[in-house]
Amino acid sequence: MNMVAQFTGDIAPADGLQWCAVLMKQTANPNRRTVVVDQDPEQYRNRKGAICVRGRQGTGRRVFVHERILSRAGFAVVMPLRWEFRQKSRYSKDKKSVAYPLLGSWLFVGWPVGQSRWSDLMATNIVAGVAGTGGKPLLLTGHNRERFEEAFKNCNYQAPDRHKYMRSGREFVIGDRVTVEGGPFVGFPAQVVDIEDEISTVLVDIFGRAIPVEVPSYDLALGE
Repeated sequence: MNMVAQFTGDIAPADGLQWCAVLMKQTANPNRRTVVVDQDPEQYRNRKGAICVRGRQGTGRRVFVHERILSRAGFAVVMPLRWEFRQKSRYSKDKKSVAYPLLGSWLFVGWPVGQSRWSDLMATNIVAGVAGTGGKPLLLTGHNRERFEEAFKNCNYQAPDRHKYMRSGREFVIGDRVTVEGGPFVGFPAQVVDIEDEISTVLVDIFGRAIPVEVPSYDLALGE
Protein backbone atom coordinates (compact mmCIF):
# COMPACT_ATOMS: atom_id res chain seq x y z
CA MET A 1 0.00 0.00 0.00
CA ASN A 2 1.47 3.33 -1.07
CA MET A 3 0.96 6.00 1.60
CA VAL A 4 1.23 9.58 0.37
CA ALA A 5 0.62 12.77 2.34
CA GLN A 6 -1.72 15.14 0.50
CA PHE A 7 -2.86 18.47 1.94
CA THR A 8 -4.96 21.41 0.83
CA GLY A 9 -4.72 25.03 1.87
CA ASP A 10 -2.01 27.68 1.81
CA ILE A 11 0.01 26.91 4.94
CA ALA A 12 2.49 29.45 6.30
CA PRO A 13 6.04 28.05 6.53
CA ALA A 14 6.74 29.63 9.93
CA ASP A 15 5.75 28.25 13.34
CA GLY A 16 3.54 31.27 13.99
CA LEU A 17 0.13 29.62 13.87
CA GLN A 18 -2.13 27.90 16.38
CA TRP A 19 -4.38 25.10 15.17
CA CYS A 20 -7.58 23.38 16.23
CA ALA A 21 -9.43 20.36 14.87
CA VAL A 22 -12.83 21.50 13.59
CA LEU A 23 -15.93 19.44 12.78
CA MET A 24 -17.72 20.74 9.70
CA LYS A 25 -21.46 20.92 9.19
CA GLN A 26 -22.90 19.10 6.20
CA THR A 27 -23.36 21.39 3.21
CA ALA A 28 -26.87 22.30 2.06
CA ASN A 29 -26.21 20.17 -1.03
CA PRO A 30 -24.35 17.05 0.24
CA ASN A 31 -23.57 16.00 -3.34
CA ARG A 32 -21.58 19.17 -3.93
CA ARG A 33 -18.42 18.60 -1.92
CA THR A 34 -16.08 20.57 -4.17
CA VAL A 35 -16.03 23.69 -6.32
CA VAL A 36 -13.74 24.86 -9.15
CA VAL A 37 -11.95 28.17 -8.51
CA ASP A 38 -9.44 30.39 -10.33
CA GLN A 39 -10.80 29.54 -13.78
CA ASP A 40 -9.71 31.58 -16.80
CA PRO A 41 -12.60 33.86 -17.88
CA GLU A 42 -14.24 33.63 -21.27
CA GLN A 43 -17.10 35.54 -22.88
CA TYR A 44 -20.22 33.97 -24.35
CA ARG A 45 -23.68 35.04 -25.48
CA ASN A 46 -26.68 33.79 -23.53
CA ARG A 47 -30.04 32.89 -25.09
CA LYS A 48 -31.08 36.53 -25.11
CA GLY A 49 -27.93 37.54 -26.96
CA ALA A 50 -26.34 39.33 -24.03
CA ILE A 51 -22.58 39.01 -23.54
CA CYS A 52 -21.74 37.20 -20.29
CA VAL A 53 -18.58 35.88 -18.65
CA ARG A 54 -17.97 32.37 -17.37
CA GLY A 55 -15.05 30.16 -16.38
CA ARG A 56 -13.35 28.35 -19.23
CA GLN A 57 -13.81 24.58 -19.13
CA GLY A 58 -10.65 22.70 -18.16
CA THR A 59 -9.01 25.58 -16.30
CA GLY A 60 -8.79 26.37 -12.58
CA ARG A 61 -8.42 24.02 -9.64
CA ARG A 62 -10.90 22.02 -7.63
CA VAL A 63 -11.11 22.61 -3.86
CA PHE A 64 -13.45 21.46 -1.11
CA VAL A 65 -16.32 23.83 -0.29
CA HIS A 66 -15.46 24.00 3.42
CA GLU A 67 -11.81 24.69 2.66
CA ARG A 68 -12.79 27.47 0.27
CA ILE A 69 -15.07 29.19 2.78
CA LEU A 70 -12.50 29.06 5.58
CA SER A 71 -9.64 30.19 3.34
CA ARG A 72 -11.65 33.19 2.13
CA ALA A 73 -12.34 34.06 5.78
CA GLY A 74 -8.59 34.36 6.32
CA PHE A 75 -7.84 31.03 8.00
CA ALA A 76 -5.10 28.55 7.17
CA VAL A 77 -6.56 25.12 6.40
CA VAL A 78 -5.11 21.62 6.44
CA MET A 79 -7.30 18.80 5.11
CA PRO A 80 -5.60 15.37 4.89
CA LEU A 81 -6.88 13.52 1.84
CA ARG A 82 -7.22 10.01 0.54
CA TRP A 83 -7.20 9.32 -3.21
CA GLU A 84 -9.27 6.58 -4.80
CA PHE A 85 -10.19 5.62 -8.36
CA ARG A 86 -13.81 6.23 -9.41
CA GLN A 87 -15.57 5.84 -12.75
CA LYS A 88 -15.70 9.00 -14.84
CA SER A 89 -19.37 8.32 -15.60
CA ARG A 90 -21.95 5.56 -15.27
CA TYR A 91 -21.52 4.85 -18.98
CA SER A 92 -17.75 4.28 -18.93
CA LYS A 93 -15.36 1.84 -17.27
CA ASP A 94 -12.59 4.45 -17.39
CA LYS A 95 -11.60 5.82 -14.00
CA LYS A 96 -10.05 8.96 -12.60
CA SER A 97 -8.35 9.63 -9.27
CA VAL A 98 -10.75 11.36 -6.86
CA ALA A 99 -9.85 13.00 -3.53
CA TYR A 100 -11.88 12.42 -0.36
CA PRO A 101 -11.33 13.91 3.11
CA LEU A 102 -9.31 11.40 5.10
CA LEU A 103 -10.88 12.41 8.42
CA GLY A 104 -14.47 12.69 7.21
CA SER A 105 -15.95 16.01 8.34
CA TRP A 106 -12.88 16.96 10.42
CA LEU A 107 -10.10 19.31 9.30
CA PHE A 108 -7.49 21.57 10.89
CA VAL A 109 -7.90 25.36 11.00
CA GLY A 110 -5.10 27.75 11.94
CA TRP A 111 -4.57 31.44 12.67
CA PRO A 112 -1.72 33.52 14.18
CA VAL A 113 -0.76 32.89 17.79
CA GLY A 114 -2.02 35.66 20.07
CA GLN A 115 -5.16 36.34 18.05
CA SER A 116 -8.65 35.29 19.12
CA ARG A 117 -10.64 34.39 16.03
CA TRP A 118 -13.30 32.14 17.50
CA SER A 119 -16.11 34.55 16.64
CA ASP A 120 -14.83 34.77 13.04
CA LEU A 121 -14.68 30.97 12.86
CA MET A 122 -18.25 30.52 14.08
CA ALA A 123 -19.45 33.33 11.80
CA THR A 124 -18.65 31.16 8.77
CA ASN A 125 -21.73 29.12 9.81
CA ILE A 126 -20.15 25.86 8.70
CA VAL A 127 -18.66 24.74 12.03
CA ALA A 128 -20.46 22.06 14.06
CA GLY A 129 -17.88 21.71 16.82
CA VAL A 130 -14.25 21.92 17.90
CA ALA A 131 -12.12 19.15 19.43
CA GLY A 132 -11.25 19.87 23.04
CA THR A 133 -10.97 18.60 26.59
CA GLY A 134 -12.66 19.72 29.79
CA GLY A 135 -14.98 21.96 27.83
CA LYS A 136 -12.08 23.94 26.32
CA PRO A 137 -10.83 23.81 22.72
CA LEU A 138 -7.58 21.91 22.23
CA LEU A 139 -5.06 24.20 20.54
CA LEU A 140 -1.88 23.06 18.81
CA THR A 141 0.93 25.57 18.50
CA GLY A 142 4.20 25.36 16.61
CA HIS A 143 2.74 23.11 13.91
CA ASN A 144 3.56 24.23 10.39
CA ARG A 145 2.84 22.31 7.19
CA GLU A 146 5.91 20.09 7.57
CA ARG A 147 4.92 18.96 11.05
CA PHE A 148 1.41 18.07 9.90
CA GLU A 149 2.88 16.10 7.00
CA GLU A 150 5.05 14.19 9.47
CA ALA A 151 2.04 13.51 11.71
CA PHE A 152 -0.13 12.15 8.89
CA LYS A 153 2.36 10.53 6.51
CA ASN A 154 1.38 7.04 7.73
CA CYS A 155 -2.35 7.76 7.50
CA ASN A 156 -2.92 9.28 4.06
CA TYR A 157 -3.93 6.74 1.47
CA GLN A 158 -3.19 6.65 -2.24
CA ALA A 159 -5.06 3.84 -3.97
CA PRO A 160 -2.73 1.57 -5.98
CA ASP A 161 -2.85 1.90 -9.78
CA ARG A 162 -4.36 -1.56 -10.19
CA HIS A 163 -7.58 -0.29 -8.57
CA LYS A 164 -8.32 1.71 -11.72
CA TYR A 165 -9.10 -1.60 -13.47
CA MET A 166 -11.51 -2.80 -10.74
CA ARG A 167 -15.12 -1.97 -9.97
CA SER A 168 -15.55 1.09 -7.76
CA GLY A 169 -16.13 0.14 -4.14
CA ARG A 170 -15.52 -3.56 -4.89
CA GLU A 171 -11.70 -3.52 -5.05
CA PHE A 172 -9.74 -6.56 -3.85
CA VAL A 173 -6.22 -7.77 -3.06
CA ILE A 174 -4.39 -11.08 -3.44
CA GLY A 175 -5.93 -13.69 -1.17
CA ASP A 176 -9.46 -12.23 -1.22
CA ARG A 177 -12.51 -14.29 -2.07
CA VAL A 178 -14.36 -12.72 -5.01
CA THR A 179 -17.24 -13.44 -7.37
CA VAL A 180 -16.83 -13.60 -11.15
CA GLU A 181 -19.34 -11.16 -12.66
CA GLY A 182 -18.48 -11.45 -16.34
CA GLY A 183 -17.21 -13.92 -18.95
CA PRO A 184 -17.68 -17.69 -19.16
CA PHE A 185 -17.31 -18.20 -15.38
CA VAL A 186 -19.92 -15.63 -14.35
CA GLY A 187 -21.42 -16.44 -10.95
CA PHE A 188 -18.49 -18.61 -9.84
CA PRO A 189 -16.83 -17.88 -6.48
CA ALA A 190 -13.04 -17.64 -6.72
CA GLN A 191 -9.89 -16.74 -4.84
CA VAL A 192 -7.41 -14.14 -6.13
CA VAL A 193 -3.83 -15.46 -6.42
CA ASP A 194 -2.23 -12.80 -8.64
CA ILE A 195 -2.96 -9.33 -10.03
CA GLU A 196 -1.16 -7.91 -13.08
CA ASP A 197 -2.56 -4.54 -14.15
CA GLU A 198 -6.00 -5.18 -15.66
CA ILE A 199 -5.77 -9.00 -15.48
CA SER A 200 -6.20 -11.07 -12.32
CA THR A 201 -5.51 -14.75 -11.84
CA VAL A 202 -8.07 -16.55 -9.70
CA LEU A 203 -8.68 -20.11 -8.58
CA VAL A 204 -12.08 -21.38 -9.69
CA ASP A 205 -13.52 -24.65 -8.39
CA ILE A 206 -14.37 -26.75 -11.48
CA PHE A 207 -15.46 -30.36 -11.00
CA GLY A 208 -13.88 -30.44 -7.56
CA ARG A 209 -10.53 -29.02 -8.65
CA ALA A 210 -9.13 -25.50 -8.13
CA ILE A 211 -8.21 -24.30 -11.64
CA PRO A 212 -6.22 -21.07 -12.20
CA VAL A 213 -8.04 -18.77 -14.63
CA GLU A 214 -7.11 -15.32 -15.93
CA VAL A 215 -10.03 -12.88 -15.70
CA PRO A 216 -10.25 -9.12 -16.40
CA SER A 217 -10.09 -7.40 -13.01
CA TYR A 218 -13.26 -5.45 -13.84
CA ASP A 219 -15.18 -8.76 -14.07
CA LEU A 220 -14.37 -9.59 -10.43
CA ALA A 221 -15.97 -8.11 -7.36
CA LEU A 222 -15.21 -8.41 -3.68
CA GLY A 223 -18.27 -9.63 -1.81
CA GLU A 224 -20.25 -7.05 0.15
